[in-house]
Amino acid sequence: KLFLFAKCQNNERMNDLQTEWFPIPTGVKQGDVLSPNLFSLFINDLALEIKQLDTGVHTDSVAAGVLLYADDVAHLTETEEDLQSVLNILQQWCCRWRPVINQAKTQIVTMPVFSCPPVLSPPPLPICLELGGVPDSSRTHLECISAPGVSACSY
Repeated sequence: KLFLFAKCQNNERMNDLQTEWFPIPTGVKQGDVLSPNLFSLFINDLALEIKQLDTGVHTDSVAAGVLLYADDVAHLTETEEDLQSVLNILQQWCCRWRPVINQAKTQIVTMPVFSCPPVLSPPPLPICLELGGVPDSSRTHLECISAPGVSACSY
């Protein structure tokens, strides 16, 4: 075991009640000064893998494909195919490192490309993008995220 986790224990208190002490074999305490640095090391390979795809929003000679802030991640792509490639990388990374993804905070946002002068039209229907899958326009992205069997991990 890492020395950081040796003999770590915790108990929970609510009002006048307190639990017995229990071991915490992994992780760091929330608010610990090491947390941001350890998380940066943890997520760095995901950012590098996505950068190698050379997808994202292109400005001059730079492609911004992933934005990281604390424990939030935003993936930027210009096409549905690029987004699917990023989701495939994310799925592989999740299988490798097993993070817990908060599906309630997970969203796909599409923004139409405007012409000059802008033409007002309804936005296109959302396409279904699945982790480890291919685009499927018969379902919305919310149906895909909550669909059983979306994860293709084998542990």
